[in-house]
Amino acid sequence: MTSPSSQPTPDKPQTIGDGLRVAVVGARRTVMGTGGFLARQAHSAGAEIVAIVCSNYDSARAASEELLADGIRPEVYAEEEDMLAEMNPDVVIIASPTNTHIDWIQQCLDSQAHVFCEKPLSTSGARHCDDLIRAFSANELLIIENCQWPFTLDAWQTLHPLGDITTARKFSMLLSPKLRGEHRWQDILSHPLSLIQKISPGPAHIEKVAYAEHSSDSLDSALRFEYCTHSRVLECEIILEDMGTLPPPAEYSIDDKLCHRIIGEHYQMQFAAHANEPQNAVSVGDPMEQNLRQFLKRVNLITSSRASVAIDEDLIRRQYLVEALLADYQRR
Repeated sequence: MTSPSSQPTPDKPQTIGDGLRVAVVGARRTVMGTGGFLARQAHSAGAEIVAIVCSNYDSARAASEELLADGIRPEVYAEEEDMLAEMNPDVVIIASPTNTHIDWIQQCLDSQAHVFCEKPLSTSGARHCDDLIRAFSANELLIIENCQWPFTLDAWQTLHPLGDITTARKFSMLLSPKLRGEHRWQDILSHPLSLIQKISPGPAHIEKVAYAEHSSDSLDSALRFEYCTHSRVLECEIILEDMGTLPPPAEYSIDDKLCHRIIGEHYQMQFAAHANEPQNAVSVGDPMEQNLRQFLKRVNLITSSRASVAIDEDLIRRQYLVEALLADYQRR
């Protein structure tokens, strides 16, 4: 999801992140960046934003000044400086460009910091990601990918009370990324796949993959495949179309039952069963904020009780699914 709420979801307790020291990498990305939003949302949850890291000191200083209005006063670092050794954060939010993710993830593992990483997790290959995810778990560290669309399933269920994802046979999603060619698929595939994994859980493989794209610089592109688990086959369709509007349109349907995103003033999110019926929309809060709050709550539980960290099998499987779909794109 590329247009998070600029305001923390109201009327929530602000104790979830209490005691956690958080650093944000990529706090001032200017192209569809989420770092500044995530810093504010972590602060709203009670965490202390101790540091922000940007590609250069001037950018980091500018990001810091933008956060001052929210009462956030972090130390600022340029990308090459050793923030982790100096600040020793409990949590690092990685919202920097994708090609920097894997190095930051490794550094966080070496520094024993939990990681909340913007999608995609990495472009270094599924096997490498698999090894890192397992290493985090072995060190009792949490690592998650910022895939927030599953938090909208409650809205879908409210809109369609007779709908049943456990028996669903069809899934479709529309997104409007600005990237082109393979890069746009690399950037967005984690979103639909994270939803599909909730609809049809467990080990899966993909069959009958077909892309429809006139050229690598086309405004629109489509992907169809069958998502096969032990219990069923889910027919999937992902449509990407750069409509040139902000906030970018987004919606999905399960068995032709629609969940259409509406972003109002101050980026307050609602979801509707029909794009032309906003008066009947429902709100479940900002799903990105819900994802972050759930992560911070889990980190606090781990640190306070020394709870073990289970291997996130869905996260691992998603890396292999993305890799397989991108390989099919390259072969098309």
